[in-house]
Amino acid sequence: MIPHEFVSEVIARTDIVDVLTEHNIQLKQAGRAEFKACCPFHSEKTPSFYVSRDKQVYNCFGCKAKGNVVKFLQEYDKLSFTDAVETLAERLNMEVPKNNFSKDKNRETASYRTYYEVMKECADRYHQVLTGSSGTAAMEYLTNRGITPETIERFNIGYAPDQWNFLQPRNENSDRTKTEQLLELGMLKKSMDNHIYDMFRHRVMIPIIDRRGRVIAFGGRVLNNDQPKYLNSPEMAIFHKGNELFGLYQAIEWHKNNRLEISKLIIVEGYMDVVALTQYGVNYAVASLGTSTTVDQLQLIFRNTKRLICCYDGDAAGHKAAWHALTIMLPILSDSVDVGFAFLPPEHDPDSFVRENGREKFEEYLDKAMTLEQYLFSYLSTHQANRNNTAELADNALSLLASMPDTVRLESLLTKLSTKVLMDREKLLVQLKRRRTYSQRPVEIRQEEDPPLEITPVRRMLILAIQYPSCVQANGKAIVDLINQIIDLNKDIKGLDVLAKLINFILKRDSGRISAASIVEAYAGTPLEKWIGKLAGIELYSRAMNIDLNNVSKDMISTLTRILVDDHQTRAISLRQLSMERKLTDEELLELTEHIRFVKKYYGKPILDADAEKPKV
Repeated sequence: MIPHEFVSEVIARTDIVDVLTEHNIQLKQAGRAEFKACCPFHSEKTPSFYVSRDKQVYNCFGCKAKGNVVKFLQEYDKLSFTDAVETLAERLNMEVPKNNFSKDKNRETASYRTYYEVMKECADRYHQVLTGSSGTAAMEYLTNRGITPETIERFNIGYAPDQWNFLQPRNENSDRTKTEQLLELGMLKKSMDNHIYDMFRHRVMIPIIDRRGRVIAFGGRVLNNDQPKYLNSPEMAIFHKGNELFGLYQAIEWHKNNRLEISKLIIVEGYMDVVALTQYGVNYAVASLGTSTTVDQLQLIFRNTKRLICCYDGDAAGHKAAWHALTIMLPILSDSVDVGFAFLPPEHDPDSFVRENGREKFEEYLDKAMTLEQYLFSYLSTHQANRNNTAELADNALSLLASMPDTVRLESLLTKLSTKVLMDREKLLVQLKRRRTYSQRPVEIRQEEDPPLEITPVRRMLILAIQYPSCVQANGKAIVDLINQIIDLNKDIKGLDVLAKLINFILKRDSGRISAASIVEAYAGTPLEKWIGKLAGIELYSRAMNIDLNNVSKDMISTLTRILVDDHQTRAISLRQLSMERKLTDEELLELTEHIRFVKKYYGKPILDADAEKPKV
């Protein structure tokens, strides 16, 4: 498990605004240290996603997403907690400390790290074979396909020899754990009679790299006409093919090394397409992993660029793949995303086309790509039963448009559809709304507004402590003394136990490593996670809070004093009412006197009427 102190330091040294900007979140200044954007977690027209540089947290008032920079990476990049922290640490050139993995969850994390190491070792061994004497046939195959040594190195391409036990450890007893790991990773297989053998044999091996540069799987290509032509790693703990894209890591690294923005990405069907395109200077190609393009893969693309070109073969299979991609991307398209569709001549795939015609000709095809609107109406027109039946075209188009979020693009498509089918746009809009049932409308999320939060004195203090922990540390003795007095008087005040534990947590942390973001992280996975996150997002300049940010420490002491005085007054009122029913005991009279004295000292006069308005503090 990563030490909490290290996590706090990573969060303290990371600016959430920079991380979101690196993820292409279009933040706009909305105050001194506040930023806003359209929420990356749901479709919307009007920005409701706010980020605070001071608090280092984000909060969406639309879908209620909230958290710190670690939570953002977990939700947006679909990373585990450990991967999110390690990603941020790498960004800061910090080495993650290793702890003893005694708990089950920690052992699991350690296993994942070992998995990555084992896969990297497999990739290196395959690469060594390819570049050695045993890889002559595979090297000839790659050379005949025009793949250069530089490209082989860039993608760490290797060769799995035609052996049944190449990866198997030689010492079966001492390396039993290694064998089990290779089986779990799909690199070895076990037959019905428990015979263990290599999954990949006599194949060119292409490592699949995740966004952090780790080998997570392989694609193996035969050297002859054997079937299957491609053999891919199975789904496993560290590899989910629907969530990854081949070539994305190389594309990101190339742009990063050349200090360039990723102006566009193209998605193709095969690994060798990406390899060949990259070799010819098309450093923005990615491929799905042996399956149809998924929503997760498209979202991954849109997180890295705002321009996507789907480049497929010009045959029926290519158009089928393109149409599938179009239909699944419609529900997630925002107006900031530009999508095109390019189709090569039927006799070519991107690999063969770029080798025969070069980069310039290939990019000419990309420049002529059809827009999403053009391809949508073209495909519908050519694939309906009667090409002259405008009612059928309208019906089919509306079925697709009903899945789209409320965007300018949708408005534009409705206008174009109206022109094509010669139907009134408003009538089409009525039909569109009818098709949008609750179950099929993945559009702008509008949850019911939370009721206004009543800012009690305890909640006020919690908000101040979460958002300004440095002020807690600066006034620790006075704050602890007041809280102890409150507990001695009435430990059952709602939220007081949470406040006491929070103050104790803050005071135990180093001053440079404590922030609203690190507090939110500390409560992650606890019953209070949502509540703490909500309080961290409360605006201090709201009418309910009305705080002078230049005197936060004074406000903290005043708030705690108010809690203490209010409880003294409540006790005094209770005893006075009791005295009307019976004679108070000597102890009760003494207690009443003390309560009255305390309240009078604070307010200047005792207020014992339960219905009377209390002086403002």
